[in-house]
Amino acid sequence: MIYGKPITFSGRIKIDIANYSVLPATGKQNQIALMNAAQINDVFIQPSAPATPAEGDVWIMTGWSGNVYLQFDVAKVYLTTCRQYVSGAWTVIPEWYVYINAWTKARLYLIQNGIFTGAQTFSTRKWQQESDSTTPSGTTQLTQNSDHVYITHTNTSTTTGEHASAGMCTPNFNAGQYSQIYIDMTSRSSYQSCERYLAIAKYSDSYVKFNPYAYKNLTTATTETREQYTVDITQTDEPCCLYFGMNVRNKSNITWAKIYTLYLE
Repeated sequence: MIYGKPITFSGRIKIDIANYSVLPATGKQNQIALMNAAQINDVFIQPSAPATPAEGDVWIMTGWSGNVYLQFDVAKVYLTTCRQYVSGAWTVIPEWYVYINAWTKARLYLIQNGIFTGAQTFSTRKWQQESDSTTPSGTTQLTQNSDHVYITHTNTSTTTGEHASAGMCTPNFNAGQYSQIYIDMTSRSSYQSCERYLAIAKYSDSYVKFNPYAYKNLTTATTETREQYTVDITQTDEPCCLYFGMNVRNKSNITWAKIYTLYLE
């Protein structure tokens, strides 16, 4: 447990954690700045959530990699997501920084090395064009494997509407804090037209309705190919959802995708 003030570990590392409305012009190594958070109580830097959090507690999740870290001599402790316990629930702090020679804004990891970080909840969703009245038939499955999240869809009909797709989706979230999405993925379909895409779109309880605020067609690969992409979301409106979709229109085959890492920055 780390209290919300400078703490020294075994004479080796000093961590300064504080809440700011304006980022200081300068900082010092291993200093953490939380932007516009509630009053800080205790601070936990660990891989799993504290068992008995109190109001105002901050939990910074550690991970295998990331763009911000604490330096312990030659070793690094990578930091992935930051949450604060407010009104009985963990809430993501979307903007926070670590001083690493300069202030570095932390990425928000949603999937890291095949593990859901819990920063956003994902579920399977079906997709339709906003002007259409049909949604795709079939079953979409979302599975967490050793180093990737595995998505499959089995379409039970070959007469699905013109714009039919399925994939994984978050509930409403604040995309306006970020400028781009990064995804590291592998996908394959026996149909060249079965593209994969990332979109920021409107959301409903049963399916995602487009037109999207931000959209990028990722791949139409018919062979297993691992690729990385970024999607610009600077013009995103809110509320919205993040949607990773697979085109399953008029197809009776199984399409799939493997997602290794997904983050916003």
